[in-house]
Amino acid sequence: MLRLGIAPLLALLASAAPPQTPEPRTAPAGTDPSLQQFGNLSKTFHVDVPKGWRQISPKEALLLSEKPTTPVDLRRAEPRSQYAVGPVDQWLSGDLGGAWLLVTEIGEEAVIPEDYAAQLREMWRQHSEANGIGQEVSDIQREKVGPQHHPVITARRTASAPNLRPTRSLDVYASSGRQQITLSFTTWAEEFDRWEPRFRTWLQTAAFARPPKEGQKLSDRLWTPLITGGVVAILLIALYKHTHRER
Repeated sequence: MLRLGIAPLLALLASAAPPQTPEPRTAPAGTDPSLQQFGNLSKTFHVDVPKGWRQISPKEALLLSEKPTTPVDLRRAEPRSQYAVGPVDQWLSGDLGGAWLLVTEIGEEAVIPEDYAAQLREMWRQHSEANGIGQEVSDIQREKVGPQHHPVITARRTASAPNLRPTRSLDVYASSGRQQITLSFTTWAEEFDRWEPRFRTWLQTAAFARPPKEGQKLSDRLWTPLITGGVVAILLIALYKHTHRER
């Protein structure tokens, strides 16, 4: 049986070519004054979000994790791999209403078969079994977003668990050169229909440092988030197949 620790896997995922900085967006006339541009620390993407939103710090995430009503997305922060962006000061005051953006950055691509929709559902199914958080994925499709018409895969996902309020997300899986970036625009499940048009508007401002790696079709590659709790779902499938071949 193949035995790999999570640390070597994460080190492998972190190895990537130095990215370029995405070109600053020139705001068109009539741009929504309630929005501001958020860019990640590595300067590999930026996207418009509501004014006042910012990236949560590890210390702030730790404080929020002590509250039983805090969504799982907000309980952990790794500044260059997985973190939430949102009204952090509002959360710290005890108000968990509204929406947020969960960002996941992975430093390597993974190639999977053409049936990427089925693979994505299977990855989230395995995550559900491993973490006890139900994940229902639907409406998986390819789109082009932002001023660069960047090709992405989008999906709607509902997360639910005992004693936790369900959330729903518009997940956006984007490749920028050799880096994988997942943007999960998230809110409470019952409020998703109201927020989704705004999520779609913000998504159309997204810009990335590099186009997808040439030489492969978008449908030949799919990435999944560095899932909350440290599960790298795409690698679970590889390990599963390897284990069964050796039996």
